[in-house]
Amino acid sequence: MVCRISAAGLLLLFGVCAAAQEKPAVQEGLQSGEAKTAFVGEDFPFEGEITVERLNVRLFPKGDAASSIIAGVLTQGEKIVVVGDQDDFFHILPPKSAAVWVFGRNVKRETSDTGTIITSDTPVRLDSRINGEKLATLPEGAQVKILREHMGWYQIAAPEQVKYYVAKKYVKYLGRANGATPAVDAPKPEALAREKLREAEELAEEQHELITAKKIKEVDFSKVVEAYEEAAAMATSEDVRQEAQAQLRTYRQLQATLDLVKAQLDKGEDTIQKLKDQIEAKNKVEAPKWEFTGHVDTVGRLWHRPGSHKLVQGGKIVCFLRAKEGDLQMEQRLNSLFEKYVAVKGEVLRDVKGWEGFSVVIVESVEEPSK
Repeated sequence: MVCRISAAGLLLLFGVCAAAQEKPAVQEGLQSGEAKTAFVGEDFPFEGEITVERLNVRLFPKGDAASSIIAGVLTQGEKIVVVGDQDDFFHILPPKSAAVWVFGRNVKRETSDTGTIITSDTPVRLDSRINGEKLATLPEGAQVKILREHMGWYQIAAPEQVKYYVAKKYVKYLGRANGATPAVDAPKPEALAREKLREAEELAEEQHELITAKKIKEVDFSKVVEAYEEAAAMATSEDVRQEAQAQLRTYRQLQATLDLVKAQLDKGEDTIQKLKDQIEAKNKVEAPKWEFTGHVDTVGRLWHRPGSHKLVQGGKIVCFLRAKEGDLQMEQRLNSLFEKYVAVKGEVLRDVKGWEGFSVVIVESVEEPSK
């Protein structure tokens, strides 16, 4: 069974690293004498300025270890564009330094640093791994800025679909973003969260249909888990967040149980195959080691004798024997075995002219087995 680190385990791992990074940033902010800025009723989007020496940029609007994935660090004085808020965090447009990854086969490279997405719902990931953290999807036709290539993946400038968050208290309000207008038509986070819940339910239904059809090996709840994780992160109301988290716990447990079931099925199939192989081996008829056995006798004055010797058992001729032409050593061997019980192997000639019903062995080897 393949051992996997769960999504929760990965989040916890990133969270520990995040906690180690953020402590100095907060301390430095307090030491610098910057006041914690409160924002009340600001119209989005607006331009802000970082007020601490180092401020973590997060992928989730939370500071706990279970959901803290650090996507980068902003330095004091850097400018950002704030497009929304959630609890104690601002949702910002991707910083200039923000970069993510897409699989190269999903991109048509047009110049050294530009490309076009050529597949629908193309995953945007945190790093260049097929199972890397999925941050968003890009539609077919989307334009991307290519920063570099690595083992079949493109690192691109983060698109607006990727959500980034920073702590509110370390952002200074500068004014409306240049040329920006309030994003009144943009979908609200709560609506997006509910839409993601519906998507997760549809994905779950597809897997339950496979279970009903007894196609257990095709069942995989990983995409369901991923959708509920995204819904929980997007939710701004407590009821939607709790619903997403409850379903997330359920389907994580289902996936863990499913992995165990598949492992047991694989183990059972291996056991059955081994039993089949053993039965087949027992039932396999082993090819005879020797052609004939019997006591060696001479042929005497038999007319047109087909061999120089014969094998007899119970007074009856089993077969005639003769050495290969010119094999004097075998002829002497047959003479030395007169009246002894032997087993012979070699080319068998049947129904020799004049001796129909009898076999002749051109002897290649002869031994004296135990009777």
